[in-house]
Amino acid sequence: MPDRTRRTFLRLTGVAVAPTALSRSTAQSQTHEDGWEAVDTPTQRTLYDVTRTDAGTFAVGAGGVVLERTEDGWTLVTESGPAGNGNNLSSATTTQNGERLWVAGASGTVAEYDPSTESFTSRNAPDDVTNAFTDIAITGSAGDATIYLVDASGKIHISEQNGEPGTWTHTTPGSGAEISAVAVSGSTGFLVDQNGSIFKTTDGETWPEVDTPSFDETLTDIAMRSSETVVLVGSSGMVVIGSDGEWEQESAANTALHDVEVEACGCVHAVGASGTVLHRTGYDTPPLRTLARWFDLWTQTWPTGQNLHAIALGHPHIAVGASGTILER
Repeated sequence: MPDRTRRTFLRLTGVAVAPTALSRSTAQSQTHEDGWEAVDTPTQRTLYDVTRTDAGTFAVGAGGVVLERTEDGWTLVTESGPAGNGNNLSSATTTQNGERLWVAGASGTVAEYDPSTESFTSRNAPDDVTNAFTDIAITGSAGDATIYLVDASGKIHISEQNGEPGTWTHTTPGSGAEISAVAVSGSTGFLVDQNGSIFKTTDGETWPEVDTPSFDETLTDIAMRSSETVVLVGSSGMVVIGSDGEWEQESAANTALHDVEVEACGCVHAVGASGTVLHRTGYDTPPLRTLARWFDLWTQTWPTGQNLHAIALGHPHIAVGASGTILER
């Protein structure tokens, strides 16, 4: 089974939001023609990420809000974050065995959540780093995980010992530009920064830059199709696929894309501004000379008018975004 990673990014201010009573987000529409349905949620705060554990699905967002999908619908885990300080949470992921949820965000916020005990373990400010963490990826199982954090200062922070204090290394792979996203599977990982530079590791320690063409926009997220092939999305709707040093890019949407995910079958899903949902059916990893056909098969729908920031694939697919929006399909 591939390691579970999280590849989403949205620039956050890092300003803490004071805890307040949450208003419920009420779905404004019925099931959309493409199968997406807006569901009620216990918040109107923007949700920046969504991920699955064996215990259920979780979403995180502004002011530190954490939501869980239960048999009774979406419920509140915390309205003010793991430490109760209201720091925005930008990203979430799970350990490989699905037993733990990890969250990260503004002001060095990092925490591990155990759904079985409903408790958080703080890993805040590793080695006193209080940068805004923009994304998190995990390999390994609960209690024995390797944690990858990237931040707005262009650094990647790695702990091979479950985030324990004193176990972190800190590296600046490129020029110090803000890192948008990181994706890791096994010992292979990729990250992309705001300059459009892509870096790859095969040992978890060194991150040489990958030779790519100049991209025409800011790349916002990256997902691994295989150990060699990645899919990226950008700020004006561009989708990029790269394999074995060859790259193709296509304008697949007319709005900014914030998150991209790839299913085991090869199906690709992306979400973005103004409720954009992109979908591409599965493919066997092709020689890049066949990619023109691959790009022709994108479909684009708008099941909501709210900006969407992340998508989790499964049964059902779940997309989250502004004003507490949650869509299920």
